[in-house]
Amino acid sequence: MKTSFWAYPWCPNGLILKDALPRLFALETQKDCKVADRWKCSNGTWGGNWSWRLHPRGRAIDDLSPLECLIGNLILHSDGDDN
Repeated sequence: MKTSFWAYPWCPNGLILKDALPRLFALETQKDCKVADRWKCSNGTWGGNWSWRLHPRGRAIDDLSPLECLIGNLILHSDGDDN
């Protein structure tokens, strides 16, 4: 997938993650990362592949749960065109 993880409305309900979760976006080291960079399948299980400049804490850690709820059940297919 070539879709921007933070800046494109790829999530359910058309949410743009940088707007919905600005504290986590502020901690992201690669703000132009793609969905495929952050949501990966490892050993048959989908999960986040985060790259934070600092580990989330305080209010930012409270945003991890909503993020997981938004994308936690998504399974990505790399065989389609996402443009």
